[in-house]
Formats: sequence, structure tokens, C-alpha cells
Amino acid sequence: MTNRRTIKFRAWDGKAFINADAYIKQDGSAYSYEKDYGGTFSSNERLEPKQCVIQMFTGFLDKNGKEIYEGDNVNASGGRYDKDIADVSGFTDMCVEGTVVFYKGCFMIGNYTLLDYTEFKVIGNIFES
Repeated sequence: MTNRRTIKFRAWDGKAFINADAYIKQDGSAYSYEKDYGGTFSSNERLEPKQCVIQMFTGFLDKNGKEIYEGDNVNASGGRYDKDIADVSGFTDMCVEGTVVFYKGCFMIGNYTLLDYTEFKVIGNIFES
């Protein structure tokens, strides 16, 4: 069995996160939805690009179990990089604080991907911090 990342989105309407899940259709249009008790869609509302910002779930959780989305401000630690890049032998631990962005197919904090770290803590997001 393969581990697959859950594809999820959240939407910011300019004041708060919309209290529903969001999805994006193949044509690029975004919608929010809520499920009824039977697991089927109970409402389906188109989200206009001028009306909201859509953010993708990274597939990572912080140390408290909170989902990490692009646009979250995160403390990341436990990362390791090769000091040989700086002409020094061995490895060193690295820690960084920054905003998660999706860039060239990767979720990044600064110059490193989230895969370069082992522990995260969400400290806010670009809208509420």
C-alpha cells in the first residue's frame, strides 16, 4: 500500500477562512462545499478569485497535529544540510522560520523544501499573523 498525500484546500475570504472544504475543478474554478451526514455534498458554492484566496494542504502536520497549508507561518527544525556546500565537512542541523510557499512543484520555506525538515510548528498564517 502506498502513502498518498491528501489533496485538500482551504479558502480565505478576506476576513476569515471559509468554514467549508474547497476544491478546484479542471478548468481552474474553485468551489466550497459542505457534506451532509450521508457524506454527500449538501451545498456547492463557486468561489470567485476576486473573492478569496485558495491555499493547498501540504500533506504535513505540525508537532501538535495541525495541518500545514501554503501561506502558514511555520517554525521548522530538525533539518540537515551538507556543510560541504560551504567547504566544511560533515552535516549540521538547521532551523528556520518562514512562510510556506508552493514553488516549482515543491512546498518550500525559504530555500529548502519541507522534506528537508523533521519537525514543524504552525505559528500563524499570512492573513492572521
